[in-house]
Amino acid sequence: MVSKDLEMRVEQLEIAVSAVAQLPRQMKQLSSQFLQLRQEVRSDISEIRGDLDELRVEVHVIRDELRGEIRETRDALRDELRGEMHSIRDDLRGDMAAMHRELAGAILATEQRLSAQMLRLNEDLVKRIALLVEGQRSRETRRRKPSSN
Repeated sequence: MVSKDLEMRVEQLEIAVSAVAQLPRQMKQLSSQFLQLRQEVRSDISEIRGDLDELRVEVHVIRDELRGEIRETRDALRDELRGEMHSIRDDLRGDMAAMHRELAGAILATEQRLSAQMLRLNEDLVKRIALLVEGQRSRETRRRKPSSN
């Protein structure tokens, strides 16, 4: 029994030693795979950095283009608004001049009507004063006539 036990232990030991003997080869393979992975990661990171640099350049170009377009649009809108404002100002000045002429005409017509009315009232007043004076004279004359008799 001891010999069987010993044989079994030796077989197990041989299996264990065989597994341990394979460890350096497995470590070498793992080390090789790790180095390859590291190189691939470096390469990918370098590629990503290059892509990011290209994107930065594209973003700067697009930003500058947008700024230029915004500037052009702003200038065009400003010029258009100035033109519209000048047009509106000219229209308002024309409308104000027309209203001024219309108001001046209305004032003149009112002045003429008032002058004619004042003239008629003045003439009417003069006639009434003349009638009053004439009435007063005739009363005085009538008063004097009976006393002369």
